[in-house]
Amino acid sequence: MEMTKYKKNQINLLDMNGKNPLIVALALIALNLLSLLALIMTFSVLNNDNPFLMMTLPTVISFIIIPKLFLKYMGIEDRLDVKKYIKSSLVIFICFLAFYLYIFRSKFDTHFIFFWIINYVFVSIGEEYIYRHLLINLLAQKFNIVLSVVISSFVFAFILHNNEPFIANLCVRLPLALILSSIYVKTESLSLSVVVHTIYNLIVMII
Repeated sequence: MEMTKYKKNQINLLDMNGKNPLIVALALIALNLLSLLALIMTFSVLNNDNPFLMMTLPTVISFIIIPKLFLKYMGIEDRLDVKKYIKSSLVIFICFLAFYLYIFRSKFDTHFIFFWIINYVFVSIGEEYIYRHLLINLLAQKFNIVLSVVISSFVFAFILHNNEPFIANLCVRLPLALILSSIYVKTESLSLSVVVHTIYNLIVMII
């Protein structure tokens, strides 16, 4: 009975093929942060004022492309179903976006609002992919799901956002990470957590 209960509280969407999950997790975080820093510095040195190249492209490369290539190189199989809850998530996001654009239309620079929406969608996808999906699944190979969620949330709040004020990370990003992690674990899908994360980012942008 206890073993059955334990298994139900676990999540396992990665086939490690014998790799040590903690070493993979540390390598993944280091690779993500270093590649993001390197890309941002590279575009800064080039004095490129294009916000897509300065913000969105580094995010896509360091949070999505590089982690996927890393998993492939390590021979780790990812069984995430990207289509799960996608329809309901899209309905929620479209309804929010219509309301958001109508209510806050006077605060927008119409030339940039759609860039920010697209940028925050990619930011949310990337951060949820690494710090919710991959990190929780890796940690859950060694720890129970509650501890895995807590550790991944602390990493998200205090390591990924280490350049932000400690109080903001403690009072805002840590609770946010715990909520997003709970959504992910409950649904075993990134769709809803990505939508909630994007909604949060867009609201914070206005505030």
